[in-house]
Amino acid sequence: MLRPERSRTGRRRIIMAEPVGSNWCEPASAGQRAEWAHLLASAYANGFIPAGDRDDVAEILLQIAADPAASVRRALSSALAGSPAPSRDLVMTLVDDVHSVALPQISQSPLLADDDLVEIVRRGQRKLVDAVLMRASLSAPVAAAIVSAGEGESVLTLLRHPDARIEAESLRAIADRFAGDAEIRGALFDRADLPAALRQRLLVKASEAVAGSFLAAGVLGASESRRICEEASERGTATIVEEASRADLEDLIDDLLLQRALSSAILLRLACSGSLDTLTECLTRLTGTSARRVRSILVESRRQPFNALCARAGLPSEATALLFHAVDVWRAADHRGDTPTPNEVAARIMTRLAEEMRKDPSRSMEPALAFLRGLSREIARTNGLRDRRPRAQAA
Repeated sequence: MLRPERSRTGRRRIIMAEPVGSNWCEPASAGQRAEWAHLLASAYANGFIPAGDRDDVAEILLQIAADPAASVRRALSSALAGSPAPSRDLVMTLVDDVHSVALPQISQSPLLADDDLVEIVRRGQRKLVDAVLMRASLSAPVAAAIVSAGEGESVLTLLRHPDARIEAESLRAIADRFAGDAEIRGALFDRADLPAALRQRLLVKASEAVAGSFLAAGVLGASESRRICEEASERGTATIVEEASRADLEDLIDDLLLQRALSSAILLRLACSGSLDTLTECLTRLTGTSARRVRSILVESRRQPFNALCARAGLPSEATALLFHAVDVWRAADHRGDTPTPNEVAARIMTRLAEEMRKDPSRSMEPALAFLRGLSREIARTNGLRDRRPRAQAA
C-alpha cells in the first residue's frame, strides 16, 4: 500500500507503508491519485527509487495503468513519456488506452519499435498519426506507412519533418497522389533527396497549373500563357538535367524520353552552358550510339559526323547548326584555357551564325538566332535579379 506524507520542506511525497496489495493506494480522490501517480512515476523514470524497491514500484505502476480514472492514467503516461525505464508491457498498455493517455507514449516512448508505430499508423486515427509525426525521428518503414495512410496534412507534415527518412519509392507515391496539391508539391521541391526525374515531373505539373489558371489566362491570354509556361518548364527541365547527379541522370533521361520531352531546346541549353558530359549522355540515349563514339564526335567537332549524329537523334537542321557551334565554342575555349561567360558564349555563336548567313544567304538561321536572343534575355534578367539582391543576401 502507498501512503502520502509531507517532507520537512512541505513537499508531498509517497512512501511504501506496507507490501503491495490489491489496491495501489489508500482510498483517495481521482485528483489525489493522479498527483501521487505522477510523483511515483517521475521518481521511477528518473532513477530515484532504490534498487530493492524498483520491482515493487513497477508492479504498482501496472496497477495505476488500470485505474478507472483516465486523469490518473494520463498523469502516469505523462510522467513516463520519453523514459526507457518502464516495462514494455506497461508502455503497450498505455498505448492501447484512450487518446489522452496514449499520445505521450506514442510521441515519445523509446520502447516503441518500428512495427509498433506502423501498426499505430495503420489504425487510421488522425490523432494517433499526428502523435507519431511528433517523434524526434521517423524511420523509412514508418514514413512509408504514413504515406500509405494517405492524408494530405499528414504527408505534408512528414515532408517537413527535420529527421524523417523518406525513401524514393515513398516520394514517388507522394508525387503520384498529390502532384496537384501546390503546398505538398512545394514541400517535395524543397527536399534535397528528391530524385531528379520526380523533380522534373513536378515542374511540368506546376507549369501546367500556372498556365491553366484563370489569372494567367486572363492577363496574358490562354495561348500566350501556355507558351510562357512551356518555355519556363523547358528552362527548368534543362537546369534539372544539368544539375542531376550521375546516379539520377539515367533515370531522368529515360523519363524524359517517355514523355517525349528531351527536346532540341534542352540539348541546346546544355550545349550553351558547357554541360558537354550531360549532352553526351543525352545524345547517347537518343541515338543508341556508344557514349565513347558520341564523345569522340563532340571533341573532334567535324561537321559531317556531327550532322549525322544529330540527324539520328531527330534534331532539325537549324538546331544542329546551333548545337555544333555551341560545342565548338566550348571546345575552342578549352584549348585556350578559357572559361567564357554565358553572354560570351551566346555572342560567339551569334557571330559564327551570322558568318554562315553571309556566305550562304539562302540559309535561314533566324530560328537559331531567335533562340540565342531569348537566351541572352534570360541571362540579362538573371544577372539583373542578382544585382538587385541585398548585399547580405547575395553574400
